[in-house]
Amino acid sequence: ANWEYVGANVKNNAGPEQLPEYWTTTFEGISVGFIGAVTDELPSLVSPAGIANLTIQDPVTAANRVADMLSDGDTTNGEADVVFLLVHEGAATPAIESATDPSSRFGRIVLNANANIDAIVSGHTHLAYNHVINGRPVISSGQYGEKFSNMTIQVDPIDKHIISMVNVINTAPGTFADDPTVAGIVSAAVANATTLGSVQLGTVTADFRRGKQSLAAGAGENRGAESTLGNFVADVQLWSAQQNGTAQIAFMNPGGLRADLTLGSDNGVVTFAEAAGVQPFANTLITQDL
Repeated sequence: ANWEYVGANVKNNAGPEQLPEYWTTTFEGISVGFIGAVTDELPSLVSPAGIANLTIQDPVTAANRVADMLSDGDTTNGEADVVFLLVHEGAATPAIESATDPSSRFGRIVLNANANIDAIVSGHTHLAYNHVINGRPVISSGQYGEKFSNMTIQVDPIDKHIISMVNVINTAPGTFADDPTVAGIVSAAVANATTLGSVQLGTVTADFRRGKQSLAAGAGENRGAESTLGNFVADVQLWSAQQNGTAQIAFMNPGGLRADLTLGSDNGVVTFAEAAGVQPFANTLITQDL
């Protein structure tokens, strides 16, 4: 990669830092700084052995510290006229209420980022949103290169204050549509998936839902919470493991639950597509002695 990886809240417990806290560049005499931060949920998202020597600090505390450093007038510790926070954390829904939910990880970042941070560029939840919160752009460009953001920034060249920051999210043009062979393959695959996905697996008589950050409308999912859906999936795993073994207990990772299983408008019919939406990954069920 010919760009810098930055992580202000990723600290090495033994030895020099593995990541710089920020990166700066200059456009037409205007210095722009980019502060990096990862979700503090990282220890529950990756193998513990992979980050055994690292401490993941609170992202907004680390970002504020570095933003202040880049704005203190001391050129020996780096300076920037415009400061971006690039954070691997995101809102649970595209609604602005999710981005400002004080009970969520992302909401706490957005609400507590200090005035020296001029814009927040986020990710992690694979959603596209384009907000202005407390006068500051708070954006995410979605997932997989399907969309991209174009932020136009005007800065006074004399006193270096920001005049405006306007972000637009564009949808990337589809490249396969112009190739009839590829378009035909995609069309056939979608049709086949629709047929296979409509196969009924069973029925439910009540909703099975994931944990939520709060009972408020639009509240994001809580990946640390027990839920009816998580318990149900664990029960199914236990049943499956007992068909050819003597498993006694099953564990389900709440973060692997990506959709609720609800009654819907079809009297509780559960299709293959709906079940696959709950657990869309190619994970393998295993048994192990502990």
